[in-house]
Amino acid sequence: MKAYEFPTQLTEDKKIELPAILTHRIPNNQVLRVIVLVREQDIDPEEEEWRKAAEEQFLASYAPEDSIYDRMT
Repeated sequence: MKAYEFPTQLTEDKKIELPAILTHRIPNNQVLRVIVLVREQDIDPEEEEWRKAAEEQFLASYAPEDSIYDRMT
């Protein structure tokens, strides 16, 4: 499965438009898996601090020796 990431907006009639370059790459009648990520408008600053702290702790425990798992399929 290939993944393409691109910014877009909902049209007035509530449709998501694909960039022209993708419409040329994706065959007609192709089944697509769509994941919609929406930027949160009101992020609680304290919640954001906890999220960043958790991410830093997680990444701090990652050792170079662990990269062997990145190559596994």
